[in-house]
Amino acid sequence: MSPAIRDKVEIITKCGIRAIGDQFLDAKKINHYDSTKETILNSVDNSLRMLKTEYINTLLLHRPDYLMDVEEVSDAFNRLKEAGKVKNFGVSNFNPTQFDLLQDSLDFKLSTNQIEFSPFNTSALDNGLMDQCYKNRINPMIWSCLGGGKLFDHEDSVTKRLSVILKKIIEETDADSISQVIYAWALMLPCRPRIITGSGKIENIKPLVDSVNLQLSREQWYQIWCASVGHGVA
Repeated sequence: MSPAIRDKVEIITKCGIRAIGDQFLDAKKINHYDSTKETILNSVDNSLRMLKTEYINTLLLHRPDYLMDVEEVSDAFNRLKEAGKVKNFGVSNFNPTQFDLLQDSLDFKLSTNQIEFSPFNTSALDNGLMDQCYKNRINPMIWSCLGGGKLFDHEDSVTKRLSVILKKIIEETDADSISQVIYAWALMLPCRPRIITGSGKIENIKPLVDSVNLQLSREQWYQIWCASVGHGVA
């Protein structure tokens, strides 16, 4: 990759899952989590080789490993940081206690936690994840913000409630789509999340870009939340 282009690109990749048939980290009998130092170091070297770059901007542990030895992870992270192979480190799908356990073993701050959040899964608002991110000044990376397509499943009970509210908000705000409204809703969180979209189609990415300029009112935010959880505030 050209150095001129590389400096304009932020590469984020993951490690920590070994799958049967994987080209580099083949599992023998069953897909499983593996956060050992050897696996982390080998995963990064494989990523650098495949991406043809000298460093990764952010490395995430893909899922909590119930056998994770935080001292071993810390050693791997320190080696990668000292070698200049990885600039920043984070996690994905960690709960608050798992995040703190790893953070307490490190001499530097974890940069993010990639978590699921949408009108179909608001658990991060109540289980301490969003609060932890705000407290530590961490911008979480949100995946499945549209509920994995549930937002467009008109047979889904949550979708039926949301559709009524979202249509009203579109009329009130002149938004272009329900996707844009949902993205704007998520971006209102005080921890200032970063939203991930898995689409390679520019027309599906546009609502996310446009959502930055769509400001919902506090009442509109809670209208969506109430439709999501199926009840009003007490």
